[in-house]
Amino acid sequence: AEPTEVWGNHFTALIAPAAVNQWLSGFFKRDVQLRWLGPQLTRRVKRHDAVPLSFADGYPYLLANEASLRDLQQRCPASVSIEQFRPNLVVTGAAAWDEDSWKVIRIGEVVFDVAKPCSRCIFTTVSPERGQK
Repeated sequence: AEPTEVWGNHFTALIAPAAVNQWLSGFFKRDVQLRWLGPQLTRRVKRHDAVPLSFADGYPYLLANEASLRDLQQRCPASVSIEQFRPNLVVTGAAAWDEDSWKVIRIGEVVFDVAKPCSRCIFTTVSPERGQK
């Protein structure tokens, strides 16, 4: 395992074999490494230090509301798809922007704390299919 950092959080990760990284570097036309966490996750975040975390940026899930997306699509001249926000969970049946006031979300027997709204970066302007703006 090699030292790794994600958003200022230091932990160890495994690195793919050189042949894999050479192929990926050729594909992306820059030096890259494929890293992963083995069965023993070593990364933790301060708020929930008992819960192991992989490469998420501190918030392992992102919820999006279809009604909010529809409202955004009506206001935005550019074509916007829900995939551009890369959510893990998509809700239907709620009014647009209701999610801004939610404190917890329950799906079946699982209760999620709502940590904070997500301020998406430039990735929303990148096509998930083509990897280009």
